Amino acid sequence: MLRPGGRVLLSAHEGVGTIERDEFLGKPVPFVATLFTLDEIEGVLRKLGLTIRRAERRAPYPTKHPTTRLYVEATTPPTNG
Repeated sequence: MLRPGGRVLLSAHEGVGTIERDEFLGKPVPFVATLFTLDEIEGVLRKLGLTIRRAERRAPYPTKHPTTRLYVEATTPPTNG
């Protein structure tokens, strides 16, 4: 649980569904990642009562995994009094 006035900083890969791989970072390990849309993330945070302060997308860097990155900052309500 976040304290009143607390802040959430979140980053994710944008997409729909999951990515499954048999290697990660050059190592042979099973890897499953769930992708989200910015609307999904914002919707969940709002349902939890948080206020979205900033939400943005960043295009992938040419040398990294080719998915758009999502960055969200949200805050909890401050205490009354």
